[in-house]
Amino acid sequence: MLHQCIQVTLVLLVAVLVSTTLTSADNTRSSPGRLHVTECDTIARVSHVCYQCSRRHETEFNYIYFNCCMGDATIREYCDAIYTEAPKRGGLHVR
Repeated sequence: MLHQCIQVTLVLLVAVLVSTTLTSADNTRSSPGRLHVTECDTIARVSHVCYQCSRRHETEFNYIYFNCCMGDATIREYCDAIYTEAPKRGGLHVR
């Protein structure tokens, strides 16, 4: 009897975990901006540049961020021109 209770409990636990996982995956897919994998999802520098550029234009944040991440040439060039990374000096001291 105890063995059957453990089996039933395990089956229910697995069913709940699978249901939760599938619901979570559906929510991620249906979220706005998550329909496509963007460069911001895969390249840290692009994500940083697009985010900083979008923050500068708060009223159009979503438009600029999404299009920058999707590789819109005009917006990406604009954001790159504003936000360039400082050169890494490798420990050299500037006099």
